[in-house]
Amino acid sequence: MLARRIEPDAEPLPRGAAVAILVNRAARSTARVRWEPVVAKILGRRVVPEVLHPDGEMAMAAAARASIARGAAAIVVAGGDGTINRVADAIAGRGVPLGLIPLGTANDLARELDIPAGVAGAARRVIDGTIRTIDVLEVNGRAFCTVGGLGVAADAALAANRARRRLPLSALGSGIYPLAAAATIALRPRLARSIRVTFSDPRGIEHVFEAEVHALLVANQRSLGGGLPLPSASANDDGVFELCAVPAGSRVGLLATLARMASGRAPAPGSFTVERAVRARIECDGPAPFFGDGEELARGRSFDVRLRRRALPVIC
Repeated sequence: MLARRIEPDAEPLPRGAAVAILVNRAARSTARVRWEPVVAKILGRRVVPEVLHPDGEMAMAAAARASIARGAAAIVVAGGDGTINRVADAIAGRGVPLGLIPLGTANDLARELDIPAGVAGAARRVIDGTIRTIDVLEVNGRAFCTVGGLGVAADAALAANRARRRLPLSALGSGIYPLAAAATIALRPRLARSIRVTFSDPRGIEHVFEAEVHALLVANQRSLGGGLPLPSASANDDGVFELCAVPAGSRVGLLATLARMASGRAPAPGSFTVERAVRARIECDGPAPFFGDGEELARGRSFDVRLRRRALPVIC
């Protein structure tokens, strides 16, 4: 049975549609008591929900594909950005919309889509919200939806994830991300990297820049790390992404930039350089991790980034 393809910018899901709810039990908030029956009851007012508990993020992707093959009209992810990443990578381009029950730490995509933080409000949005399509980025063939990049930003995001998984830091919530970034800036022996970026702008004109940077972010939205604002005015449906480079400088200056972002203020002028692109090749002076949606997506000396225009329908 083939899934019903939902047209972009459509009305809510049709009454009686089959919907798969994929639950990541490792997400920060999935252990909260009795949330699943609440979500199933709310969704059941309009659609036919099936709650699944795949064992791990790779199994989440397989379950999403299998649900679509069985005729699911939507895939709802109950988890954080890393779980969403796995599922989005599996279903982008298939025409089946993604719904969100944000149960992670940062919940960056849900924030950008203005999805309610509470499970009841998020569940109501799945059945009452409209469906629109967003752009998806790819690095070396692996999809991501929010913000990615390398340098200090990648090191901090991956350090935050390691700490979150090993230590009882749930009370910090998204505050773990600026804390991890500050620790990375203060303690990492070498912060700067030499990069060469070849990119095509929205007019198709190719450009090259070489620089010493603390970080290079590839942005498909306006914020990362639980709400840290970027100076790029990025949008996830405009057919471009932004390359946001943090020029190499002093640790004190980098900490000051982080402090401004953590307080909700945009970085000071000169803290970032921003270029708009539709494709980019990033080359580093040494092996480095590239993160996206808070997870490591690739590692190496070179990264090919491309944009898939409006590849993912989302319910928001």
